[in-house]
Formats: sequence, C-alpha cells, structure tokens
Amino acid sequence: MMITLFTALHGEVDIPLGLIYLAQLLIEHGHKVHVIDLNLYMNKSIDLSEFKQLKESDLIGFSSYRYTLSADVSIAWRVKSISDSIIVCGGWGPTLNPLLYLRYAPVDIVIPGVHMQAPKVLLSLARCIERGDDVSKVRGIIYKKGGMIIDNGLGEIPNSIPDINWQIIDQIGLELEKYLENGILVVPILGALASCPKYYSTPCIYCSIGRIIMEYRTVYANDFSNVIKKLMRFDVSRIMRDIKGALVYFNEALGSKLKRISFTLVDDAVTPTNFIRFYDRLVDEGLIDDIGFIKFQTRPEYVPRIIKYIDQKHKNKFIIDVGFEFLSERDLSFTKRGNDSKIIVNVLKELRKSKVHWTGYVILATPISNASDVRSNIELALDIAYNSDLLRCNPYILEEDTSIPLEYGWEIIRWKTIKLLDKKGSQKVKIPYRPRFLVSKEEIKKIIRVIDEYLDRIDKLRNKAYEEAYSLVSERGELDLNDPINVVTRVYSLDELKRALLKLREALIEDYSAKGNVKLFKNISPSKPLSGEENEH
Repeated sequence: MMITLFTALHGEVDIPLGLIYLAQLLIEHGHKVHVIDLNLYMNKSIDLSEFKQLKESDLIGFSSYRYTLSADVSIAWRVKSISDSIIVCGGWGPTLNPLLYLRYAPVDIVIPGVHMQAPKVLLSLARCIERGDDVSKVRGIIYKKGGMIIDNGLGEIPNSIPDINWQIIDQIGLELEKYLENGILVVPILGALASCPKYYSTPCIYCSIGRIIMEYRTVYANDFSNVIKKLMRFDVSRIMRDIKGALVYFNEALGSKLKRISFTLVDDAVTPTNFIRFYDRLVDEGLIDDIGFIKFQTRPEYVPRIIKYIDQKHKNKFIIDVGFEFLSERDLSFTKRGNDSKIIVNVLKELRKSKVHWTGYVILATPISNASDVRSNIELALDIAYNSDLLRCNPYILEEDTSIPLEYGWEIIRWKTIKLLDKKGSQKVKIPYRPRFLVSKEEIKKIIRVIDEYLDRIDKLRNKAYEEAYSLVSERGELDLNDPINVVTRVYSLDELKRALLKLREALIEDYSAKGNVKLFKNISPSKPLSGEENEH
C-alpha cells in the first residue's frame, strides 16, 4: 500500500519526528510511505498536483493542530480534488476536536491520541483497508458511516518508545538540505511522552496535555497506573542510541554542508532526575563534545538543581527553555501554575548568575487579568528579553481546549466564525472559542492603556538593541554559543514582545466590542484578587 503523510502547516521548518515514527512502522511492515512537508514551501506558490504520489496513494494522512485547522482543512480539500483516496487525520487538533474535522474537512477517519497511540492504529487501519475489511474492527479510530459518527475509543499507549532508524528518511522523500540553517541542523529526539508531574495531580488549567491525561483516568480505567509509568518513562539508553544514530546518519547524508548538528529534547518538562541521568551519560560516553548544543524544556522550580549540576565547561552545550508563563500572583493562582512570583524572581536571579544559555516563555494575560497583572507579565517578558538568549511570548492563553470550562461551566465558551476552503470554495464555520477576557469594559480600557505605554517604550528599546547587535556582528562576524548572543537575539525578543502586545490589544478591542454578551465565571469576581491583597509589581 502507498501512504502519503502531510505535516501540519504550522510555519516552522522542523524535522517531522512524529511522522518519521509513523513511517518507520509502516515501512517495516511492507508499506510505501511519502511525507510532504509544506512548511518548506511557505510564501511560495505550490501546485499540489505536482506531487505525483498523491494520485498513487491508497491512504493519505494529515497531522493537524487546532490552531492550524483552517490551513490543514483547506489543503485536505485540494488533495481531495486530486485523489479519491481515504483521508485520515491525527494529532492534537483531531484528538481534541474530532467532529470539527469529520464535519468540515474531507476526512473519513480520525485517529485520536497524542502519546504514541497513532503508529499501531494506523498500521492496523492500513492492513484493514488493504484486505478490504470493515474498518469497524480497528480499535482507536473515529469514523463516518453513513450519517453517523462512530467512536472506537483510544488506541493503546506502547510499553516503550522504539529506537529511531534515521535511514528511513531516505525512503520517505524529505529534502534534508531544506532543514539546514546556516549549516546547522537541529534534530528532535523524543524524551518522555509526558514527564511533567503536575499532569497527574493538579494540571495547569490552560494545559491541553494535562486535560487529556486527566481524561485517561476514565479511558484507561484500571490500567491508568500502568499508563502513568509509560508516559513518564525516560529511557536514557534509547535516547542515547537515537542521538548516536543521528550523528552518524546526518553527517553522512549532508557531508560538508553540515557544519554542526544540535538536538532538541522533545520532553515537555525535563525533571532534574531525568536531566542528571541524561547529562551523566553524555559525559561518560564522550558524546557531549560531538554535539553543538542540546535544548530542552523545564519548569522554573527545576532550574536551580539542573544548572547547579552542569559542569562549567559544558554550560555552553545546553539551552534551557523555561516556562515562566506569568509573574502576576493572580494569574499564577488562577491557572494553578504551582509557582508564586517569589519563585519566578529567584529563578531569574539564578539563571543570570549561572551563565548558562536559556530562553523563556511568557503569557501576557489570562481571562481574569487586570491592568496590574498585564503590567507584571510584560515586565517579566522584558526581563527575559534582556537576560536570556530568546523570549517566546503569547498574547493570552492560546490553547483552545483547556480545563477552564470543565471547572467553571461550558456556558462561558463563546463561538467564533472562521473561513474554510472546501470543494465549493469558501464557507463560514462556527467553532467553540476559548474565553479570553472576562474583566469589565473599564478594566479592558485600562489594559489597553498599559499596552500602548509599553508599545512606545519597546520601539525605542528595539532601535537601541538593533544598533548594539549590528555593532557586535560587525566586530565578531559569525556568532557561536560562546558569544553573548543575547545581544543579537534581543532584537528578535523585543519584536516577539511587540507582536504579542499588538495581538493582545486587537483581541481586547474585539472583546470590548462584544462585552454585552460575555458571561463571568460563576464563583470568581474578575475585579478582585483571588486571595489576599493584590500585589503590585
């Protein structure tokens, strides 16, 4: 059977690790697989009919996120006009919103699950279709039958993550050179499927992963304790084999075009224990000298123990991506983040002293943020912009399928009209939309004034940062991790903050206009602190 897989159209040029896992299992069982990554052709006019394998495919699969829904569905309709193959969809979007894809896209089957359920399910589905059997026999799919939607439940989470056979890339049509940036290749390596301990106790209410895992209690029932072990398993030996294999394969495949190979550990919150085991193996086996750098994500409270363990001579080998999220006490408390502002401030001090490379993530507002909260979060973003290697910033809680309605009632969910390209052209579709701002109209005006104040300030800071960066690049030439790269990336960080502020401002104006239709949370007054006295930062 010939199977074509599409990456989600998220706009980032990243090696599609998830689809490689899918392709590897399918190829091992005799199927032909081709991967199309349209992110490599952004801002270019692409005629999908030029991909000859689409007409030859028996099965076409799409990976999708909720926020890439419009783009992915539009591409699926174009593919449907070229091929009459069965279309399957999986990933975060279809897992959390299967009906959206089954109703508005030319999708025949959804494979729910984001914790390695999909490879085995897709293989079973391919076998079933190849034999001409009824797909109702396949566990782990949601599909259309006549006018009905039938849910066969979730597939099984594997006992262990398989080793990656990087040579599979030669067989699936990925153009490796397009993933190079200035001779540097960043290779994703899967750590644990879901390592953050908070997922299993009191997950942050805006976290889609935490919500899914809490639902696993019902889905996997008596087997849930075993599921937790699978999700949290951090197999250092397997990770090391994947890294060694990648070093050999990519160096041979790219030759002199590859100046440096680095890795990003796909693990949502690397714990200190897991990091120490991983770091020790890198050092013991001498691999740390063969790698440009390793980037990984973690929570603020884990940072001090992690950076304390790294030998000074290896500190330029790691980039720690820290999820700070908020500085506002109200926002931290509301989202059940598990930190307070004192922890955030102390961790920032530790990072500045440590001289390690790090990046930081901030969310500027929650549904109950007032002007003081937003100011606090902007100040956190500015601190990161000036002291880290890069700031990542979201204007407000972006996850569409949070636990907020589970805790505060579905009546707060609003509906948004989006446009999708279908076989008839463009159509308007209403979809569930997160609550963004539930404060008063007067408070929204105050927040906008705060944003305008910072927008003017950031423009001036950005111009100064650009001059400093230009001077450094002119003096040093090509930069590496031993250079003070935060001076250069500060320009990008301030641009990131400005974009987030503009998006936040636009959303606030939208909600201000519709304020008459917005319902407040049942038990929370947005104009008052959640507990104690409100802190001014």
